[in-house]
Amino acid sequence: MLASKSSKPVIIGITPQLQWPEVTDEQEHLLDAKGLNCPMPLLKAKKALNELAPAALLRVLATDPGSVRDFEVFSQQSGNELLESRQDGDTYTYLLRKKSA
Repeated sequence: MLASKSSKPVIIGITPQLQWPEVTDEQEHLLDAKGLNCPMPLLKAKKALNELAPAALLRVLATDPGSVRDFEVFSQQSGNELLESRQDGDTYTYLLRKKSA
């Protein structure tokens, strides 16, 4: 599911008390792909990016360890910028900026 925020991240499908740090004041969209196996986190992220305006931010949450390489390669091949890639416990977090038109 894709959500947007105005000033704070919208948390979908995880505990409400978990907050992600702000990157900028720009509108950020969140995709919760936790529990999905390869290649679904990346496919859902690609679909979400297609729905967003150029230069929009998409934060993706995933639990599949294979998603680390998937998002690195996707960013290099697609022109969408991978601004952040980190692991917190079993959750991998990616922040992508959709390429400009």
